Amino acid sequence: MLRSCIQSYEREWECVLPALKLAYNTTSYYSTELSPFEIMTGDIPLTAADLDIVGALVPALTSPMTKPFRQLCDRAQCHVLKANWQQKDDTDAKRRAVEYKVCDKIWLSSKHLPAINDCTKFDPHYGGLFDVAERIGTVARRLAIPPTCECHNVFHV
Repeated sequence: MLRSCIQSYEREWECVLPALKLAYNTTSYYSTELSPFEIMTGDIPLTAADLDIVGALVPALTSPMTKPFRQLCDRAQCHVLKANWQQKDDTDAKRRAVEYKVCDKIWLSSKHLPAINDCTKFDPHYGGLFDVAERIGTVARRLAIPPTCECHNVFHV
């Protein structure tokens, strides 16, 4: 949000900070389905549009704050867990179960390896073929990588 406002108001972006703060704190997020303001205070914030509808507000007695906060935190945590499960299901749908055994030959992604040239655009996307030297746990493998390669030889598969 801040970046788009800075681009619009290059010289006077400080004057839009209060509006941005209100927008940020009242936005309901996907994982919690609550706004940060609602989680912290337990109330939905009143905006200028709400004040026109409500009119003069009468102060009310507040209930003990611990119970509503606990309920909001439990609700937010439940929504976060639900979002995590949904994200895991979406991610697992794209994955495939592959089991590499010792002596199998595999390609190694060069995405996080040191670059061969200054311009990585023309570097190969995969290096290899490398032998699987050892199985470490359920998802890690030690590869037989030549000593000239300046990287660790254990990789997550």
